[in-house]
Amino acid sequence: GQDRRSDEIIGPFTPISPDDDPALIRLLPLVRSNFLSPAECSKLADAVWGAGPVYESIPNIGLSRAILLELPSPNSEATISLLRRYLFERTDGSVCDYELLISIKGAAYVTKDKQFPTSHQALNYFDRLAAWRPADTSNDYFSESAGLNKKIAKAIGDVLSGAVVPYLSPADWSSSNLDKLCEFYSKSKSQSVLTAFVYFAQSPDENTKIVKREIRKGLQADDANSVASASYALLKWREFRSDREVGDLVSQLVTIIESGKKSGLPALLWTMKKMIQNGWLNQSELDVLGECCPSIFDSADYMSTIPSSRSAVSVSLLRAESAKLAGELVRVGSGNQSELERVLATARLDPLPEVRFAHLEH
Repeated sequence: GQDRRSDEIIGPFTPISPDDDPALIRLLPLVRSNFLSPAECSKLADAVWGAGPVYESIPNIGLSRAILLELPSPNSEATISLLRRYLFERTDGSVCDYELLISIKGAAYVTKDKQFPTSHQALNYFDRLAAWRPADTSNDYFSESAGLNKKIAKAIGDVLSGAVVPYLSPADWSSSNLDKLCEFYSKSKSQSVLTAFVYFAQSPDENTKIVKREIRKGLQADDANSVASASYALLKWREFRSDREVGDLVSQLVTIIESGKKSGLPALLWTMKKMIQNGWLNQSELDVLGECCPSIFDSADYMSTIPSSRSAVSVSLLRAESAKLAGELVRVGSGNQSELERVLATARLDPLPEVRFAHLEH
């Protein structure tokens, strides 16, 4: 029984190749939940690394290479050391390769043995990534390179925000490096880089004005990605500072939600939920949200949404996020409690599971 099960789970790949992506993706939850026996882990390690590995090159597993941190390995220390060389020791243009960027981002978020650059490595990558510019697409008849530009710009923004800028030494959170970031942002249009900005203004100084301006512009933008990225950046900034400069933007965010703005709304509600959980909103801000949360939930109505429209995609997301926000507002005692309770009761009967179980987050 046991051997047969392990053959079924791990049998398909020996040794592993990029074509085994789907099988590996199915295996990951089993690895993460310690479902595999020691013998199965050992078998999987052999499938990934081969017999008697020398740890000189990364197995070509197709997925983000960061997954190797989570998969069983015959020698974890050797795996980490090899991966760190692969991830953080580039000194050429390959720093901007899409596959590498996805792996660096993954290494910061895996469930065990997360890896980040040293401050020296972070500065090297900061300079190279911030200097990236989109390729010229004027002769691109099939808009292939435009699509690739967009993908790489987003990946660089993610990596700068989550895996490079936070690990710079404080002396490198300088005005001259912020200028490089601004230049990258304006040329690449990478919204995901906004969170990196706030590390350059962790206390009141001349950088504050620039960071505040860029977040405000993002919050007021028309496209959902800009709005969402600006709200995530603000959430991170509020972690560092609770002064008036940041408080102004938090109040503006509440006003934007109250105004009925639709683009990026699920992300704004998620950000507000996080701020309430951290105790960062004052009573009048809580009361404003308590007033408008039920009408946001009601407006995300399945019956009045055209199934093929773009808004159809986000209706359930908006209902789920407004139900979660309602739960937090009930918990902290904002105004309009009976309407918020109605939202929660309605959400529990919703046909879609992501809305029906939204209340379980609390």
